[in-house]
Amino acid sequence: FPVTLGIALAEKIGAKVGDSVKFVAPFLGGEDGADTGGAPRVFPAQVVGIVRMGMHDYDVKWAFADLRAVQKNYPLIFANLR
Repeated sequence: FPVTLGIALAEKIGAKVGDSVKFVAPFLGGEDGADTGGAPRVFPAQVVGIVRMGMHDYDVKWAFADLRAVQKNYPLIFANLR
């Protein structure tokens, strides 16, 4: 899925527009979406933009993605959410 990174985060990990990055979701549970204490899940993403929000605390921690794109590509993340 396409993702936009805060500028300080992008600099910290050495990411540029066009690079692939990985996100880790440590508590997703098993393959069926159940909270079974499964291994962390890793999701690849494509950096499509870098943004400066003007606050270092935001620029170093935040990544943005379209919720529909994430839900479409990774439906098990949302299986148990209501």
